[in-house]
Amino acid sequence: MRRRVVSPLGVTVALLAGFGLFAGAAVASPTIPSDDDIAAVDAAAGETAAAIAALEAELASSRAASDAAGVAAAVAAEEYNQAVIALEEAEAEKAEAEAEAAAAQVELEAATTALGELAMASYRSGGDLAQLSALLSADGLEDALAQATTFQVLGTSSAQAEQRWADADLAARTADERAAAAVEARAAAAEELAVAKEEAEASAADAARILADTEARRTELVVQLAALRQTSVEMEQERQAAAEAARLAQQNAAAAERLGVEEAPAATAPEAPAAEPGDEPSASRPSQAPTQAPTQAPTQAPTQAPTQRPTPTPTQSPTVRPTPAPTTPAPTTPPTTKPPVTTPPPPPPPSSANAAALAWAKTQIGKPYVYGAAGPNGYDCSGLTMMAYRNAGISIPRTSGAQYYAGDRVPVGQMQPGDLFFYSSNGSPSGIYHVAIYAGNGMRLHAPSPGKKVELVSMWWPNVLPYAVRP
Repeated sequence: MRRRVVSPLGVTVALLAGFGLFAGAAVASPTIPSDDDIAAVDAAAGETAAAIAALEAELASSRAASDAAGVAAAVAAEEYNQAVIALEEAEAEKAEAEAEAAAAQVELEAATTALGELAMASYRSGGDLAQLSALLSADGLEDALAQATTFQVLGTSSAQAEQRWADADLAARTADERAAAAVEARAAAAEELAVAKEEAEASAADAARILADTEARRTELVVQLAALRQTSVEMEQERQAAAEAARLAQQNAAAAERLGVEEAPAATAPEAPAAEPGDEPSASRPSQAPTQAPTQAPTQAPTQAPTQRPTPTPTQSPTVRPTPAPTTPAPTTPPTTKPPVTTPPPPPPPSSANAAALAWAKTQIGKPYVYGAAGPNGYDCSGLTMMAYRNAGISIPRTSGAQYYAGDRVPVGQMQPGDLFFYSSNGSPSGIYHVAIYAGNGMRLHAPSPGKKVELVSMWWPNVLPYAVRP
C-alpha cells in the first residue's frame, strides 16, 4: 500500500498540532505557538523544499555527466575507426611498394646480365683495337663498311645496355626506399591503432562506469526524495521517470525546432540516451525549450479615424519663402524593390538505392556493435551504413566523417527514408562522431555503441548537423 503524500503545508499543520493548536476539547487551555515556534516550522519546511531542489539538481547534473561521457566514447570510437582505415591503407601501400621493389630487382638483374654479355662480347672481339685491325684488313670498301656497321651495332647495344642497367638500378633503389618507408608507415599505423583502440575501450569503460555510478546515485537520491516528500520509493521513481521523459522530450523538440524540422519529434524519449552515441544530449546545448510563440492574434489596429485638428486662422499672413526645387531629387525612403532571392536547387529525389539500403539495413537489426566492424556478424555505425549502400550498388567511404561528403546535401527537415544524417560534438563536420540512417516517420536505424545492437528507434535531434546526405 502506498503511503499518503503529505505536503509541506501538512507538515506545518502537523507540527502546529504538536503545540496544541488543534488539540480540541481534550485540552482545556490550548497553547498558542509563539512566533519562534512558527518560524521554526516554516524554516523546517523551507529546508525540506531546498533539500528536494538540491537533490533533483544533482540528478540532472549526474545525467549530464553521463551524457558527456557517452559523447566522448563515441568520439573515441570514431577515431579508432579512422585508425583502422589508416592501417588498412598503410598495409596496402606496403604490399604495393614491396611488389614494385621486387619487380625492379628482377629488371635490375636482367639488365646486369645483358650488360655482362655485351661486355664479354666486346672483350672477345678485342675492343677498339680489334675494330681498327678489322677495318685495315678488310677486303675492299664493301667489306670494310660491313665490318664497321657490325662494330657500330655492337657499340650501340652496349650503350643501350648500360643505360638500361642505370635506369634499373635507380628504379630498384627508389622502390627499395619506398618499400622501407611503407614498412615504417605500416608500423606507425599499427601503433596508432593500438593506442586508438586502448583509448576507445577506456572511454567506453569510463562511460559505462559513469552510467553505473549515475544509476546508483540516482537510486539513492530517489530514496532520499521519497523520505523528504513522505511518499513511497515506487511513487518517487515514477515521478522522476516522468520528469526525465518530459525533459528529454522538451530538449528533443527544441533541437528539432532549431533544425527546422517540421514533423513532430517522437513523443517518447530515447531508451538510453546517455550511453548511446546517437542519443546523448549535449551539455553544450541548452536543455530548455525556447519560449513558445504566443498564439493570440495581435490586437487589431483601430479603424477609427483620428480627430481632425481645427485649422487656426492666423492673424497675420506669414511670408512664405519658396523652396528651390532640387536639380536631382534624392529618394527620401529606401527602395521597396527587394533583390531576387536565389533559391538553391532542390536535392535530387530519393532513388531506389535509398530504399534498398534501408531495407538491407533492417535485416541487420539485432546484430551487436563491434569496433571497426563492417559485418557480417557485427557493425560499427559507419560500417553499417557503408555496407547498406554497398548492397544497394553504391560505394561510399568507410568512416562517418568521410561519408558526410559522399553524396548530395539535404536539409534534415527534408530527409527521405534511406538518407544519412550525422551527429557532431562541435556543430560542424569536423566534429562528426556518429552516422545513422533515417527510416521515415520520425525513426532512425543505426549501430549505436558498444554493448548495444543495431536498432530501429525514435529520432534524437540534439547534436544533429543541419544537413543530411543522399548518396
